[in-house]
Amino acid sequence: VVGKYADYGIEIVVDDPETEVLAGRNEQTVSTFAFNELLKGSLLNSRTIYVELPSGVRWHRDYNAATKEYNDISSEWMNVTGSVKKEEGSIRVLPNDPDTLKIVIKSDGSSKGKIELKNAKVQVAADFTGDITAKIWGNAGISEEIVLGTVVAPISATTDIKDIKIGVQKQAAGNIVITESKAEAIDSTGDSALTVALPFDVSWGAIPTVEVVEGDLELGTASVSGGTLTIPVKTSSSVASKIEISDVTFTADRTVPEGEMKATFAGSAVVKSDFANRNYVVKEVVANCVTPAPGETIGSGEFRIGSNIYYAGGVAKVMDVAPYIKDSRTYVPMRYLGEILGAEVVWDDAARTVTLTKGDTTVVFTIGSTSYTVNGEAKTADVAPEITNDRTMLPARFVAEAFGAVVGWDAASQTVLIQK
Repeated sequence: VVGKYADYGIEIVVDDPETEVLAGRNEQTVSTFAFNELLKGSLLNSRTIYVELPSGVRWHRDYNAATKEYNDISSEWMNVTGSVKKEEGSIRVLPNDPDTLKIVIKSDGSSKGKIELKNAKVQVAADFTGDITAKIWGNAGISEEIVLGTVVAPISATTDIKDIKIGVQKQAAGNIVITESKAEAIDSTGDSALTVALPFDVSWGAIPTVEVVEGDLELGTASVSGGTLTIPVKTSSSVASKIEISDVTFTADRTVPEGEMKATFAGSAVVKSDFANRNYVVKEVVANCVTPAPGETIGSGEFRIGSNIYYAGGVAKVMDVAPYIKDSRTYVPMRYLGEILGAEVVWDDAARTVTLTKGDTTVVFTIGSTSYTVNGEAKTADVAPEITNDRTMLPARFVAEAFGAVVGWDAASQTVLIQK
């Protein structure tokens, strides 16, 4: 053997791409990685290498409260061998781009060298999970991607999803279970707490029961403020633990939209990093909001005098007859009024009566009579139902109020407003 053939080039080696770090934490150590020269002189002097982290991950820097600046500690991560030298400023985190590390090569090319990054630390956004895939680029002739570790959420949440209704207080909902991904994932340092925050216009009906059902995590006394449940953490676990939240009740305002209702799981016990608008680790469905509730009133409706367009629950619809005013009272068609109130409407042609039924309430009107009954109790209106153009027309106010609805009148737009 008189020699060995080799070409100029740089090999990137990552010790353990499966290194696991937690979301929402600072000073998380990623895997050791190195740039190895295949032939001396491959790392050209004064050339640059950039190591760019994905969105949601950035290189860790200590904040100096005295100078109100970040201390660049990245030089502590860098080890070099061979002809490569480490000089002041040869490695640093970009001040205005903390997800990018800049390495300036210092080498005379006299021997084969190596740049190693060991114990490099990162900050991770609370909602980031998955591989930390770093892009390597610059004018040193490198363009690659490497995986420096995997981010896992400190907790997961599962829920027993139940339906809740708008405008109802202290509705029973399903249990919520919070599970640690590993021991000490829920931190007890300082004034530490877990929070479970409900969406806007939904609040906890009462303080639920909170207990550790697996593991040795120790909790303080839970409290509720509006839509946020706060669970103090007294001692971190030595065994991955599980928290169960039971006796759950929610109060939903009438403005809560229909569909899945998601809660965010956060708090200082699991979120230490500071990324704008990324301050929760888990977002899970905790209930299904029904708007309107099955078999109940749509909640609101509008009839405009002289128009065959009406609104039920904010949705514009068409009817085959228009409301009108008679004797200072508004008359609306029986069928459509029943739809808005969520009532079943039955017409008895022989008796000439209209029966509206919803739940435990039954209201009976007789054509041409000002007398009507609510659950059999006789009452008197100041106008009588009538038939116009083969359609039964009812006085809106008396019908709506019999079912507990509120009736309003907008004189400017000639509109009857009905609200549960």
